[in-house]
Amino acid sequence: MFSIVLLRFEEGSREAYHSHAFNSVSWILKGRLVEHHLDGGIQEHKLGIRPIVTKRDTFHKVVSSGSTWVLSFRGPWYDTWQEYVDGEFITLKHGRKAT
Repeated sequence: MFSIVLLRFEEGSREAYHSHAFNSVSWILKGRLVEHHLDGGIQEHKLGIRPIVTKRDTFHKVVSSGSTWVLSFRGPWYDTWQEYVDGEFITLKHGRKAT
């Protein structure tokens, strides 16, 4: 159905842009994130009542300024999602295994 997770992002980011296997609604509890979209858009997220809505097809990478805590409500998981690495889209399934 859905899951509730408490996430801790450390300074920096993973190199890969990625989509998700789920839709989510999240709130920053402490810290700050900068979301870089594959299409070049940038959004800053910080503590507040306004949620961060991440759709399954959102291609982004998230950069944390220091340690950031996020409360996230995730919808049902689909079987696959994608990463964009070195100019190539890779489809992943559970366990981060390439299909």
